Amino acid sequence: MNGMISWMARNGVAANLLMVFMLVAGITSFFQITVMLFPEQDENVITISVMYPGASPAEVEESIIRRIEENVESVEEILDITSVAAENMGTVTVELVQGADTMRRLDEITSEVDQITTFPVDAEEPQINLRSNSQRALQLVVGGNTTE
Repeated sequence: MNGMISWMARNGVAANLLMVFMLVAGITSFFQITVMLFPEQDENVITISVMYPGASPAEVEESIIRRIEENVESVEEILDITSVAAENMGTVTVELVQGADTMRRLDEITSEVDQITTFPVDAEEPQINLRSNSQRALQLVVGGNTTE
């Protein structure tokens, strides 16, 4: 390390050229870097929720969750299927592989769930959503002791 520093001290032109090169590289890369406050991330997660009022978790699992899982398994590019059976509601979360055509898989999953005709009579229509990570960028609250 000392040898490189002493060589630069003896060769001022080389040191100045190295400094100019580093400045030019820094300036050009500065204008090419993309900066986002809230970067968008592709969420490859689709959730299927079904409300079943008055049902226990065991009933939700048997009559809702298992039927959805069986139908959705045939869709390609699925990485993982996770289910939660709670009182009055069941949720199936389908995680797709990275790089999958999310909208196409959403349509296929919607089609597969719509084919299920054996849901209980009291169960509501399945809600199928693509999970997104959109967040509120700004929230402003104004208050005071004045009239409108």
